[in-house]
Amino acid sequence: RIPGVLTRGAEGRPGSSTAIQIRNLGTPLFVIDGIPKDEGQFNNIDANDIESITVLKDASAAAVYGVRAANGVVLVTTKKGTRGQENRINIRTYSGWQNMFRFPRPSDAATYVRAQIESDMNLNGWTNWTPEELAKWEAGTENGYRGFDWYDFAVRENAPQQYLSVSTTGGSDRLNYYVSLARLNQQATFLKGYVFDRSNIQANVDAQISARLKVGAQINGRIEKRENPGNPGFDDYWMVLFGTYRNRPTERPYANDNPRYPAATSHGASNHATLNHDISGFWESTWRVQQTNLSAEYQLPLQGLTATGRYSYYLADNVENTSEYTYDLYTYDEATDTYRVTGGNQNPYRDRWNRKVEENFFQLQLNYDRSFGPHGVSADLAFEANERFEPRYWFRSQPTTNHLELVNFNELKAFTDQED
Repeated sequence: RIPGVLTRGAEGRPGSSTAIQIRNLGTPLFVIDGIPKDEGQFNNIDANDIESITVLKDASAAAVYGVRAANGVVLVTTKKGTRGQENRINIRTYSGWQNMFRFPRPSDAATYVRAQIESDMNLNGWTNWTPEELAKWEAGTENGYRGFDWYDFAVRENAPQQYLSVSTTGGSDRLNYYVSLARLNQQATFLKGYVFDRSNIQANVDAQISARLKVGAQINGRIEKRENPGNPGFDDYWMVLFGTYRNRPTERPYANDNPRYPAATSHGASNHATLNHDISGFWESTWRVQQTNLSAEYQLPLQGLTATGRYSYYLADNVENTSEYTYDLYTYDEATDTYRVTGGNQNPYRDRWNRKVEENFFQLQLNYDRSFGPHGVSADLAFEANERFEPRYWFRSQPTTNHLELVNFNELKAFTDQED
């Protein structure tokens, strides 16, 4: 706990990030091993690779970073090993389960019907519901009057989460190193198919070349993948939670309780029976990120004066694929013992988003730090240059079949190409 620092997890979806604010301002600047990066890079460092985190809240302490430090600075240092230390191998692993915490449950069918009756009477003075119907819903035994608990249908107890980390560290009299591999898998606390996977690699090496010169190299990378069914609407994850309240407890997910026929409910798009890969489609997003840092530190002949140079190359590639299938929803006709198509999605959707981010970062710094008896003098002079290249494209098509993920030219409906 740090005074003035607020951390907040806005949501519980797999792979979600933690937002950090300093004194209730906006997103701070993150400096990881001396290189300014964004919040996404910070949130996806493997926690066991971090040696220390320092928060700069005062303007004087963060002045060297300029206007970028207006919301504060978070300094992150990754592990680098210790000189003269024998090689050590560390293995960390855990398996856990996640459950919904303090998530309101919707009403049952009888409560819903009573509330509808009270609402009708208060608003109109009359209602279409009869006392006999209310009694049947309260009993819940007659066919057609059995309520359904959408919360129990959608929410999943004991959703699994696994983590594994293997690292090695050590050093000689002139060299120290740290290398690690980590893997995280997390699943959502409702309906299967909502998954987050991340693999991390971190390699840090520092070497004392001479009495005055020290060099270092750091390589980090990750592959992170998010996937879930291609549900209708903008946010596929939110649709499941929304459906928990939107679906009426007087309706059931399958026509005649037959799992081969998803029911045409009053809000078919949020019927949990369709929110899976087989019926609604898929959405997946994959990030491949690599960063290489090179540094050199030289003690100049003037006592207390140090020159430091850093270069960083960052390359990230993001591919998102969405495919929303067509499907039918059914109503059961008891008189003829048949299932009629009375709804569904007949608007197929397919899109792909591809973005690349390439950055070159240069930094030169002179630092003077010397004590004279009870007094001390400290000064910094720094120069930075950053080059960023971000091309991206997006296209959308209307496929003629659910069974072919390839996109044909004649099915294209939109295409955009951008560059920053």
